[in-house]
Amino acid sequence: MSTVMDDVSTSPESESPGNWQAIVGRWTNGDQCAYEGPILDQDGIGLFLNAKRVKDGAITSNVKLSEASETSGGVFFGFSSRNKPYVGAALGAFERAFSIFQFVPGLGFVSLADGGHISNLRPDVEHELRVSFVGQRVQLQIDQVDVLETVVPTPMEGSGWGLYAYGRKPISYSDMTITRHAPRLFVVMPFEEPFNTLYQDVIQTVAKDLEFKVIRVDEIYAPGIILEDIRRQIDEAHVIVAEISTNNPNVFYELGYAHALRKPVVLLARRSPEKKLPFDISAYRVIFYDDSIGGKKFVEEHLRRHLEAVLRDR
Repeated sequence: MSTVMDDVSTSPESESPGNWQAIVGRWTNGDQCAYEGPILDQDGIGLFLNAKRVKDGAITSNVKLSEASETSGGVFFGFSSRNKPYVGAALGAFERAFSIFQFVPGLGFVSLADGGHISNLRPDVEHELRVSFVGQRVQLQIDQVDVLETVVPTPMEGSGWGLYAYGRKPISYSDMTITRHAPRLFVVMPFEEPFNTLYQDVIQTVAKDLEFKVIRVDEIYAPGIILEDIRRQIDEAHVIVAEISTNNPNVFYELGYAHALRKPVVLLARRSPEKKLPFDISAYRVIFYDDSIGGKKFVEEHLRRHLEAVLRDR
């Protein structure tokens, strides 16, 4: 793996999970959790939902399969209900040693990334599974080794998480912990005045007040290709704020990538009689503002409302 999500190592302290509820399959809960198999004619899928919620962060669990070739065990997250999309990471899925996958209504479970041969898994051997997710970027570690990383095609809808199982043989889970990270906001704009002042005095102030982690690409200090940094930040963001007054081609490239990932986007533009939006974004809501003291207050109020709506959707 080439990279690790940059604030996983500095995340808040891990916390123990709360209460559990069996959604699908037979489960027991004590010092450790265990999947005991399907109920009657169920298809072998097991979902054990936790009471706590996490939208961005990490889940860790030790997983032990009793039959490596016929069972799969791990965690799921981004969950709101059984008939909506959610994401999972597991040992033994899709006839691979490890996998990141998505449940898609009407299609079932779809592999997003997988690796390792299933023959390398041994029954009754405990493995530490840690999955980290920030925005739409997901990274999987097995026994503290980075094995998979992918970007989920669409934003995750829910904040529910739990234990995932597949098969008809027992699977045990122990030492479950979760950590949480602040939601990310990525700002797309020209790096010049008056936009620098707008960024510092308005966007940063409003977003940080709502406890977003705010990032602009010129604040990233790391070796590598800047375009990859931009894509990564958009992958990991929950919302994009884009200033489009100047029709800057870089801004519109980044905006297009965000739209391809179906990110929530807040568009800002200075009010002007000559201002005409490009056809491709003319249907989107835009916060038009005046470059004045009154205009600053206007954009602050409306930006706050948009960002509060994004947080409600978390």
